[in-house]
This record gives sequence, C-alpha cells and structure tokens, in this order.
Amino acid sequence: MAVTYPSRTLELSVAEVATIDTYLDLELKDLIYDHCPVLRLLAASEYDLPGVPGDAQKILSQVGVSSPRVIRQGGPRAELPLEVGTSTNATSFRGGDTLPTTIEEGLTRAESYFAYYSTYAALLRQTMWENSGPGKRIDRMKGAIRLATRGQSALLETDLCSTNADVSGTQKGVPGIQNILSTTQTSGTNWGISRSSPNTFWRSNTDTVNSFAANGLSKLRSMRASCGRNGNIDTPNLFMSPYTVLGYGIAQLEGIHRTTNDMGQMKDLSVPHVTYMGIPWLSDDNLPSGTLYMLNLLYMFLVLQAEAEGFSETPANPNDQLIGFQKRMATGLTWGVSDPQRFGVLSSITA
Repeated sequence: MAVTYPSRTLELSVAEVATIDTYLDLELKDLIYDHCPVLRLLAASEYDLPGVPGDAQKILSQVGVSSPRVIRQGGPRAELPLEVGTSTNATSFRGGDTLPTTIEEGLTRAESYFAYYSTYAALLRQTMWENSGPGKRIDRMKGAIRLATRGQSALLETDLCSTNADVSGTQKGVPGIQNILSTTQTSGTNWGISRSSPNTFWRSNTDTVNSFAANGLSKLRSMRASCGRNGNIDTPNLFMSPYTVLGYGIAQLEGIHRTTNDMGQMKDLSVPHVTYMGIPWLSDDNLPSGTLYMLNLLYMFLVLQAEAEGFSETPANPNDQLIGFQKRMATGLTWGVSDPQRFGVLSSITA
C-alpha cells in the first residue's frame, strides 16, 4: 500500500530570516576582526567596521593616514613581488658616449602560506526548546555565534602579537609582529626571505630605550628618522604599544602645566590620546611589554584567502547527541610588510 506523507511549510518572519541568514553568515567576517585592535585596524577599511578601539579610525582620518592594504589571493600561498636594489644603468653622458645597457630585473618574490582558523558554535536541542519564546531562540543563537567568534578573534590577536615565524606545517598560525619586526634583524626569515647579509633591504629598524623619562623623546625622534627616507619623508604614520608604554608618553604631557583663565570651563588634567610629530599613538595590551612599534601603513597589508574568507557551514548532526543548532566557521589569511625599512621597534622601555 502506498503511503503519502504529509508535508508542511515553515514560515519565518522577516526578522528571523534577516538574523539567521545575514547575521550568522554574511557578518561573520566582521565579527572575526571585531575585538582585536591590531586586526581591526588591518581590516577596518575593507569591512567598513564601525571604528577601531580608542577611536583610532577617527584619529587616523583626521591626520590623513590611509588604512593598510587588503589583498585577496587564491591558492596555497600569498605572493608578493618585490623590487630590490638600484639600477646601475643611470649615467651622465655627452654626445655619442656609449651608454650602459645592463639588464637588471631587480625582482624577487616573498611568499607566505595562508594560516587557517576555525571556530564552532552550537546549541543543544534542549536549549532550543527552553528558549522558544518570542526572540529568545534567535538571541541565544546570536550569543553562541558571538562567543565562538570572540574566541577565534582572541586567538588571532594572540598570534598576531606573538613570536610566530613564517607559516609552515608545524607553525599553523599567522606570523607574529615580534618576528616580522624582530629586535634581532640580522637573522631569521620573514615571508621566506632571509634577513642575513646581503639582504639588508629586508630588515626593519630596532633600538633600546630603557628609561622613557630620560631617553624616550630622543629615541622616538631618532627612530622616526631611521624609518623614513632621506629628508624625513615617508616616515611611520602610526605608533602602537601596550598601554603602560603609552602611559609613559602621556606622563610627558601631564608634566606640563599651563594654567589660564578658563572662563568657567573645566580643565582636564590628562589626555585620552597622544601623538608625536603628528603621528597617532595607539595601544594594544597583547603586544610585548616594554615595546613600541613604529608602523607605516602604506607598506602594511592583510592577505585574505579568497575562497576561505568568512566561510561558514552547518554540519550534520552527530548520531549520539541531540543538537538543535550548530555552525562551523573558518577563515584563511596572512599579513606582512612590503618594505621593512619603513618600520621600527623600540624595546626595553621602562618608566
């Protein structure tokens, strides 16, 4: 006997569709970068995030600093063509002098494997049943997604500020800023290129400070000049350090007291933000203590694996558990700098 099974149509409200389809899928890539000062700075222009911590986006726009480049590439590796060296064909001449015709490509290539990150959000069916009132289930699903992406975001930030070397089979995370802008610039590799001689073009600048009160301002001045080109052009356009080091800079301003008639308005004893020679100074406490990084965002970039960007899927339910909702999310990316000579790091900074 043939059996005709009943069918039914599940109707979702506009709010439910928007929340599940748009929030849980399309906005995942925003949430990945939402809680990391360094990552959010890298991706803010690409994803139109509502601002980076400390009103950094507003500060950067006020001083005319552009955001780092965001690049999408496929395949297993991110590739960056580099122009190295100076041509020897440039010459002065008179009349019919023989002119040099040396063929100098001056090109090399930096490569980095993509680093992949994944996170998972799920709710038990019982949790779904017990959160079945108007809006509760949707809110509970949003909460699970936020919890999962905060964990992925924190892991990314930790790796970004770490000593992670180039991505490899055993080193699966993104390169760390302590490797890309290392304090030991005569050894090691960055994006597969050795910093050892003669590759001086692949080295950033480094110096030690010790007491900031005694040496800080002069070290900032000399490092800024070292990172720039002749004539102090193309200098760094952003400083980043842990907040403790930023506090040393704030203290330099707090020690200057100018009391005037304020016409009844209150005076502030400190400042929320510091700049040096017009360069914004932001903080991220994931950075190593006692350090300050001078960044030139014109040569700083984030490379997204085009196929893995903001990936999410709904896995099949396991056989031995009653799962009501689950999402597996992943992303692939790496980052780097194309001209390390425009960057610098000050270390061993104390009060």
